[in-house]
Amino acid sequence: MIVDKLFRHAGNGQTSRRATIMLWILGAMLLCALFIRAQSWLFPEPPKPLLTPADGLVQSATADALEEKIGQDIPEPLDTLGASVWVVGYYSQNTPSISSGSSVVVLVRDGWRFAELLYEPGVTLDVAKQIYEDEPWETIEINGQPGMMVNLSSLSLRCIEGKDGVPGQCQLTRVVVIPLGNGVLTVASDGNHATPGELIALAQATAFEPTNNP
Repeated sequence: MIVDKLFRHAGNGQTSRRATIMLWILGAMLLCALFIRAQSWLFPEPPKPLLTPADGLVQSATADALEEKIGQDIPEPLDTLGASVWVVGYYSQNTPSISSGSSVVVLVRDGWRFAELLYEPGVTLDVAKQIYEDEPWETIEINGQPGMMVNLSSLSLRCIEGKDGVPGQCQLTRVVVIPLGNGVLTVASDGNHATPGELIALAQATAFEPTNNP
């Protein structure tokens, strides 16, 4: 009986120690979670720029103002579907993802980036197909031109709330690519803010023949 009591007492002690250790672990995990949350409150992530920063990037609030700076036409949609132009950029130097001479128009609607239009001169539709060859895409036709609609793969949609006057933005989830002038136009949806039909409508409204100003 005495031996049984000793074993039971020892067992109860071990159980108590394990419970204490588990409580310490749970407490530490809770403190870490609170610390991380406090950091996000006290030091929030700064808003990301709506254009990829790079050497040689020229920005303006409108396409007309930017055209005066660079002496070159910037393709923009005649119908923005209720969105407004937030910023227009021109890349005079190559970047890892954008070629020299490319222009970007960022549209904003309801406080969020709505769509992004990237014009890349000197790039063909075949080259664009190679870029997106690992993504699911389908052939479309816009203004009598063959094009493609691509669904960009993503495990989860990530978004950043707008703050300090900067619109919110999500990952780009879908693009429409068509030949335009001597290059290609890529119209991308910010998250689910632009429907496939709206991307096609923006591409249709951006048809133009680029010319250099004297």
